[in-house]
Amino acid sequence: MSWPDLTAARGLGASLSLLAWLGLCATVRWRHHRAAHRLGQLQRRLARGERQGTAPASAEPAWWVVWASQTGRAQALALQTAQALQGAGVAVQALPMARLALDALQRHAAQGGHCLWVASTSGDGDPPESAEAFARGPMALPAALQGLRHAVLALGDRRYPHFCAFGDDLEDWLQASGSLALTTTLRCDDEAADTLRQWRDQLRHWGGTADAPDLGAPAFQPWRLLRREHLNPGSLGGPLYLLTLAPPPDLDPAHGAWQAGDLAQVQPPAPAPTAPPPRPRDYSIAGHPGPVAPGAAAPSGPSPLQLMVRLHRHVDAAGHPATGLASGWLCHGVPEGGTVALRLRAHPHFRREPGDARPLILLGNGAGLAGLRAHLQALAREAGPRRALMARGRNAWLLLGERQAAHDRLLEAELQQALHSGVLSRLDRVFSRDTPEAPYVGHRLRAEAATLHAWLADGAALYLCGSLQGLGRSVDAVLHELLGEAAVQALRDTGRLRRDVY
Repeated sequence: MSWPDLTAARGLGASLSLLAWLGLCATVRWRHHRAAHRLGQLQRRLARGERQGTAPASAEPAWWVVWASQTGRAQALALQTAQALQGAGVAVQALPMARLALDALQRHAAQGGHCLWVASTSGDGDPPESAEAFARGPMALPAALQGLRHAVLALGDRRYPHFCAFGDDLEDWLQASGSLALTTTLRCDDEAADTLRQWRDQLRHWGGTADAPDLGAPAFQPWRLLRREHLNPGSLGGPLYLLTLAPPPDLDPAHGAWQAGDLAQVQPPAPAPTAPPPRPRDYSIAGHPGPVAPGAAAPSGPSPLQLMVRLHRHVDAAGHPATGLASGWLCHGVPEGGTVALRLRAHPHFRREPGDARPLILLGNGAGLAGLRAHLQALAREAGPRRALMARGRNAWLLLGERQAAHDRLLEAELQQALHSGVLSRLDRVFSRDTPEAPYVGHRLRAEAATLHAWLADGAALYLCGSLQGLGRSVDAVLHELLGEAAVQALRDTGRLRRDVY
C-alpha cells in the first residue's frame, strides 16, 4: 500500500473512531436524560397522588417504598429506589410515611408484600417532622406485620450523638411487629457513597437485574460567583454576606431548577492537597427562580441564585482564631469571578403547595432570612391570586431577629418595598442587643399572642428558618405555651408548621 493510501485509510479509521465515540457520548447522554425523565414522571405521579390524598390501590404492588424525610434527601433516595425497581420490571408503590396507614400496611403484610424504608433522623434522634404522627401512633406499640419483608436505609450524620436513631427505632419496631428483614439496616452517614452502593447492590438482587443505576445526589457543578455584598458592616454579630452565583452555561436544566424553600449544597475545597474533601454544606436559597435584580430580563436557562452566608468564627484546637471551612471560603476565600462547587437539593417539607392561598407567618433570625425571602419573592409573583389577602392585611407577616438596629436591618429597602406593595402585610424586627431585656423572636411572638391566634384562625401557615438552638427551640416553646401541644402537633400534621432549621 502506498503512503497516500495508508494516510487515507488512517483518516478513515480516525473518522470512524470519532463517529463511534460521538455515538457513545450520545447514548450516555440519552440514557441520562431518559433516567431523569423517568424520575420526573414518577415524581409527578406521586405529586398527583398526594394532592388527591390517595392511598395504595386495592390491586397493590408487591413492593412498597416508604420515606421519612426532613430536608428531601430521604425522599430523593426513595424515588431513585422506586425507579430502580421499576426499571427492573417490578411493580412498586412509593409514598411518604405521613400517608401510610397502619391497616394498609397490615393488609400488605398479609399478602406477603415487601416494604423498603428510607428514613432520616432529625434533631436529637427524632423522626422527621412529617413522620412524627406515624412515630407517635402506629410505632408506639408492636403491630401485626407477620408476612411482611422489609429493609431499612437509615440516613444520619455521625457528627451528632444519635446517629440514625430513628432508622434504628423503625427497624426495632418492624422486627417487634413480626416483619422479616431482607438485610441488615444500612446506616448511611451523609449519603456516603459506599453505603449507597450497598443499597444499590441489594436493589439489583431484589430486582433480578445488573442494571440498577447509581444512587445519590447529582455531581457538583461550577457556579460562578458574580458578586458578594456585606449586609451588616459594624455589627456585633458575625459578618453576613449576600452571594450571587451564576450557573455554568452547559448546566442540565434538570439540575438547575429549584423552588422557593429549596437548598443549595456547597462543596468547600480541601484545606490541604492531601486532606480529604470536607463535608458539603447546605444553605437555604435566598430567592425565587428568576431575575436577581428588579427589572432584569428573565434568564433563558437556569436562573442565578443567591445565598446568605454568615462568617463563622471560632478558636481552633491550638487556641488560634479561625473561621469555618465553608463560610470562610465563601465569605473571604473564593474571589468574585471564581467558581463554587454547588448542586441544588429539593426541600419539599419547606416548600409551599401549588395553589396554596393561605396567609403566611414567617419567622427567622440572621441568615434564616434567606429561606423566608424566597417565599416572599414567590408571593410577589402571585400578587393577583392573593389580592384579597393583601387587601385584608393577611398576606404575610414577617418576624425577624437580629442584634442591632443600627447595623442589622438586613435588606431594609427590599422589605420596605414589600410592605408598600402589600406583599408583606406586617414586619416585626427584633434586636437583641439594643435593650437590657435582650428580646428574641419568641418574645415578640408571645407578646403578639392575640395576633397569632387571629392569623391562625384565618388558616395561616407558619414557616421558620434559622438556628435550631436559638430560633427553633424558643419558638417551639412559645407555640406550645400559647396553643398547646395538641394544636402544635395538628399544625405539623397538616403542613401548617414547616421548619428549615440548622
